[in-house]
Amino acid sequence: MNDELLVEARMRTLGMLSGPTIHELRGAANVLALHLQLLTIEPTDDEAIERRQRSLAAADQGRRRLFDIAETFVRLAHVPETVEGEFDLARVTTDVVALARPLAIQRRVDLSCAAPADARKVKGRRDVVAQTLLDVLVTILARAEGGDEVAVMVGDQARNVHVDVRAAAAKALDPSFVDQAASAVQWGGGTLRVGDDGVHVEVPGVPGEPS
Repeated sequence: MNDELLVEARMRTLGMLSGPTIHELRGAANVLALHLQLLTIEPTDDEAIERRQRSLAAADQGRRRLFDIAETFVRLAHVPETVEGEFDLARVTTDVVALARPLAIQRRVDLSCAAPADARKVKGRRDVVAQTLLDVLVTILARAEGGDEVAVMVGDQARNVHVDVRAAAAKALDPSFVDQAASAVQWGGGTLRVGDDGVHVEVPGVPGEPS
C-alpha cells in the first residue's frame, strides 16, 4: 500500500459505510424527535411524571447516539496521514468498531468490542493501521450471516499491543485480501495474520506504557 492506495481505500470505505450510517443517524434523530414531542405534554399525575422522566432519559440517549455516530464518521472523512508516530491503538480500535457498527446492525451481526479504558500507546502509522483494521472488519461483516458474532479485543502481549477480530467469517477471507491487509499493516509498523479463530494484528508498544 502507498499514499494513493490509502486514500482510495478511505474513500471506498466512506462510500460503503455511508448508507448504513445515514440509516442509523435517521433512527437516532427519530427517537430524539419522538421523545421531545412527548416531553411537550404536561404531566398530570405520578404515572405521567414517571413517563416524562423516561422520555428525558431516552431523549438524552438519542442525543448522545446521534452525536457519537456523526462525530466518529466525520473524523474518518479526512485525507489520511502516513507520518509515523505514537498513537493509542485502543482508541483507534474503538473508533473503528463504532464506524462499523451501523453496518453490523444492518447485517444483523452481533458486534462487540473489549478495549482497555486507559491508552495503549504504540508506534507506527496510525491512519494506515486504522484503515486496515476497518477494511478487515467491514469485509468480515459483509461475509457474516445474520446472527453471527464478531468480537474485537485489544490487549497486550510481550512488548506489543494486539487487536484480535474473532469471527467465523474470517476463515472465508480471500487470500489476496489477506496478503494486501498484511502488507498494509506491515507498512503501518505492525504485523497481521489470520488464524482459525480470526484476524490478529500486532503493533510495537511504546516503552514505558502498560504491557
